[in-house]
Amino acid sequence: IIVIVQGRLIGPLTKMFGEWKLAIIGPVLVTLAMLIYAQLGLTPIFALILIGGLLNATGRSLQTPSLSSLISLTAGPQIQGATFGMYHMLMSLARVIGPALATWVYTYQKSSPFLLAGGITGVAALWTLWLRSRQTQPIPQPA
Repeated sequence: IIVIVQGRLIGPLTKMFGEWKLAIIGPVLVTLAMLIYAQLGLTPIFALILIGGLLNATGRSLQTPSLSSLISLTAGPQIQGATFGMYHMLMSLARVIGPALATWVYTYQKSSPFLLAGGITGVAALWTLWLRSRQTQPIPQPA
């Protein structure tokens, strides 16, 4: 799914919808996937595993390149390197903190890590939507 979305679909989808919409739709899809994964802890249904995996992979595949594109288009040339450095540092930090936090909340209830992740990605979608609403200048498009 990731290969198909990022290898074949991201370009046409970006031209059709733009980076902002994909950067918002991505975490919404991941949030839905996390809610499905949480439900699987209560009702294990094989079809839900497939649907959750499809939504999760698609959402992440839409969000990551769209965010990178938005950073490259909106960060000025003087701060672009520092901005990308901060972006990648925060992604790495999340990959360290996320599993530790998920392990801790798992001890309370086995669906908790998915509910927590869904909450975080839902907030990320809302934050991205808020950032989009604050943008007053059009994003310069590459030549």
